[in-house]
Amino acid sequence: MTIPPRSESSIDKTDPIYRISNLLFLVFIIALFSLVIWFSKDQPDILKPRTLTVYAFSAMEPVLEQRIIPAFQDFWQESYHERVEFITTFAGSGVITHQIMAQLPVEVALLSSELDAWRLQAGGIISYDEYEVLQKRGPFCRTPLALFIRDTFQTPISSLDDLDFKTMDISIPDPLTSGVGQLAYLALYQSSIRRGISHEVSLDAIIKLRRSLRHQPTTSRSAMEEFRAGLGQISLNYAAVDHSHSDVVPKKKVIPKVAYLAEPTILPVKRNIKPGQEYLVNAFVDFLYGEVAQTALKNYGFSPLGSDLSPGFAVPTEMSIITLDSLGSLGKINRLIIDKLVSTN
Repeated sequence: MTIPPRSESSIDKTDPIYRISNLLFLVFIIALFSLVIWFSKDQPDILKPRTLTVYAFSAMEPVLEQRIIPAFQDFWQESYHERVEFITTFAGSGVITHQIMAQLPVEVALLSSELDAWRLQAGGIISYDEYEVLQKRGPFCRTPLALFIRDTFQTPISSLDDLDFKTMDISIPDPLTSGVGQLAYLALYQSSIRRGISHEVSLDAIIKLRRSLRHQPTTSRSAMEEFRAGLGQISLNYAAVDHSHSDVVPKKKVIPKVAYLAEPTILPVKRNIKPGQEYLVNAFVDFLYGEVAQTALKNYGFSPLGSDLSPGFAVPTEMSIITLDSLGSLGKINRLIIDKLVSTN
């Protein structure tokens, strides 16, 4: 005779053994879940490293990637027992500015000059308060513009006034994409003004130059790479890029007697910084002004700001310095010069 299997409905749920079994199973599940949480909370740096999204103008790539970012990661790990991973993008400062305007998730931007930050404030991307903080903080390093001249080029050059764009093969980065390109054209414009030439004629000259120039690389780094490849007799660029391109064909580096000084600046993009991320962003900004980063910048050809390292770019007695402030308000520079220059076809 076959005994049918016991059905679910035949289980006596009032049976103490059944109730105790269920209770023990529930206790086991809760205990297991608690253990998972307990062991996970002690390992946040392994499971979930912090991330920081940084966009920087191209000349910053070697020193950031090779020295400053690794040093900050070590500092953060030692101080807070957390790993920090960087999401970095390196491009021309003009490109970075457009990317921020296009609402890419940039948390910290290293711009080649305050000119790009002013555009972001004028465009409503950052508030006036954010822009004021940037102005008070000031640049985090400096570098003069320099002329890189091939050894085979024999004509003596000591200033921008010595450049003859009709007979010399000169490379200047594109001012639409490159911060150093904008500064280079502003330096040429100011050189013309200093010779007593009117604003209209000086502006027309740099606009025509941009239309006719053969070599207009997109960034300061690509400009040196093209120079290395044999393009152009003279390259107008940041003096600091020479450190990362010391293997470029034999050349002379000439800082003009009237030198244009680039002053890169740091912009935390507040609209992209999530709650709880502010202290990491602020720590990285402060780190760039600190001794470790300033020493790295000095070792990579930039002039640091720390008084215990260097007062900044030392001006030789025979040299005078031009900065953006020398040309008037940033709004005026953009409206009367840059906007007209970059709209040139």
